[in-house]
Amino acid sequence: MEGEVEKLIGIFIGASVESAPQLPFLIRHKNGTMHEIISQIHNLFVFPFGAGKSVLAKKIPSSLLSLSHTEPSIVGSISKEGTLVKSDLINAAKRVYVMDECHRLNKNGMDAMLSLLEDGYYDRSLGFALRAPLKEGNYKKDGWEITSARSLNNIGLRVRFSCIGFCERITHMMQGAFLSRFAVFNVVMTDEDIFNLMRGEGVLKAGNVREKYPIMRKPVEFNCYDDFVNEYQKLVMDKKFNLLFNMQEKGYISRIGGHLAKLAVHFCRLESKSIVEPKHYRKALQFAPLLMRNLKEASLTPILYNIYDCYFVRKEKQCEVCKELNVSKAYVSSSVSYLKAQGFIELTDEQKLEEEEISVEQREEEKKYSEKRKEELKN
Repeated sequence: MEGEVEKLIGIFIGASVESAPQLPFLIRHKNGTMHEIISQIHNLFVFPFGAGKSVLAKKIPSSLLSLSHTEPSIVGSISKEGTLVKSDLINAAKRVYVMDECHRLNKNGMDAMLSLLEDGYYDRSLGFALRAPLKEGNYKKDGWEITSARSLNNIGLRVRFSCIGFCERITHMMQGAFLSRFAVFNVVMTDEDIFNLMRGEGVLKAGNVREKYPIMRKPVEFNCYDDFVNEYQKLVMDKKFNLLFNMQEKGYISRIGGHLAKLAVHFCRLESKSIVEPKHYRKALQFAPLLMRNLKEASLTPILYNIYDCYFVRKEKQCEVCKELNVSKAYVSSSVSYLKAQGFIELTDEQKLEEEEISVEQREEEKKYSEKRKEELKN
């Protein structure tokens, strides 16, 4: 994990810190149409327990750490006296909202986060009625604004922030719309990585990102966005990343493209420029394979991930995987079938040949077992 992974995590943490207070950026298409996209880039880091994720969360500059995962802790509430009770997220306006242990997020909290992560806006009834309309001046100064209607008993919240989540696993409820709003990093650790972390080395140093970033008051323009999409499409199709996702998951491809576009804007701002250039989005496109694979890998159990790593990445034979992980041939074979069905990288010719040999071997074993059972039943 030392080195490259640490650097990648540092870049995305830095992008979240820098983008939190920024204005939206403007996309201008070649057909003349244009629209704005929020600048905020949200990241989700999946760490095993005991890996120091809470220590890293506390190191992120310009952030507010939250361990609360309910709807009121995210969007606030109204007291019986009719005053607004500020939430952790409201207090994190123009900063980074760090949600530790976010796999504990309940359904109401997750629903509240969906629109906030997408466009920074939330509108819902929150309980008791407000006694009087809120004065917007101070709220706008703090980076958020609120619209209230005493008769309708609701609050509309608009806030600029970046969200960084840390969790031990991806839950079923998090998959889909919620997960797609994050750039996902699945941090898999070896024994050596654990001991390095205990010595204060490795990914923990990624928390030492720069604390000050240039704030561009003028929104960045992304006039070469269509060219970016063309190069992104070529990369996805050439590398067959489209095969990673089934028909119900194709939206992840466009969502990841959005994360990369925001990262390109981040690289543009770091040079104090107001127009995105090809060098900025090409630098961002280098992260496409990382984000694509992490979405799938984060959903695997530890043993499935190890099989994936040994068989698909390191190209070991199934018999070698059995010995290394101390599991049965049947378990490895069924796991490989599952991983293929999930859209992971296709088998090499050598692996296909091995699969055929294993299939023949399994059929023979099943035939012998069936004949043995028949004999037992006769007797």
